[in-house]
Amino acid sequence: MKYFLLLSLLGFNLFASEKYDQCIIDYPSYEYELNSDDKNSPEFLRDLNQIYVPTRYLEEGFKSIKGIVFKNMPDNAVAYYNRLNKKIYFAFDMQNPITKKLKRVNDMTLDNLATVFHEVWHAYFYNVAKPGSNLLYKNWLKRANSIYPDHGLKFHDEAYAHYVEEVLQLYVLIRRTFENKTPEIRERLRQSAPLLKMYEGAFNEKVFGYYVNVLRQTIYTNVNLPESDRVNILQNLFDNVLKKGYQEAYGENRFLNKGHHD
Repeated sequence: MKYFLLLSLLGFNLFASEKYDQCIIDYPSYEYELNSDDKNSPEFLRDLNQIYVPTRYLEEGFKSIKGIVFKNMPDNAVAYYNRLNKKIYFAFDMQNPITKKLKRVNDMTLDNLATVFHEVWHAYFYNVAKPGSNLLYKNWLKRANSIYPDHGLKFHDEAYAHYVEEVLQLYVLIRRTFENKTPEIRERLRQSAPLLKMYEGAFNEKVFGYYVNVLRQTIYTNVNLPESDRVNILQNLFDNVLKKGYQEAYGENRFLNKGHHD
């Protein structure tokens, strides 16, 4: 929320944020499930690719699941990943009412995008990284088993998910302020000290994992996500596509040349 307030003070007109709760209970309700092709969300991924959001983990995560289901949920819930049936459940406000697919990136609120980034992380982690025991997972497991006094696997999973959604959401937030601007205005934005501080500072914000116990209580750890894990995410999940330097992240070449190749 603080990023929205800061940018508003700087005079930027942004999408309104929506609060949401990530601790989701599976509520019975009306559902709409996408077919096997649509759940891979190629248009959504293409939108993200064009604005230099890391897409490999998202693409592999979408391919690894059994389906995407849109459903009615209580007011405080927008999404969850079900590890048993390997399906991601989203609230209906994330569905395009005409195509019935996941909304395109420009039609989503920033919180909706953060939700996708978060839930697809879980799918990627459990269906791709963990079974394949890739470098990301090996580094994750080493710290999950060593930096927490208990419940390390649960805490570390959500700490990664939280960091992923936070840095990607902020990247898109600032990217939207650059869109449809002249090269001269974009250059002035690059020289903005508040935007630079906001963007580069986000990579060092404190991040705490959590889990939900049998009483449906959310339990947080007091262990901040280590720098080595943040590097693990940037290098082995984002493939160095997301740049930590503000000037590089929003360089003019990223507006003249649409899209990256993971």
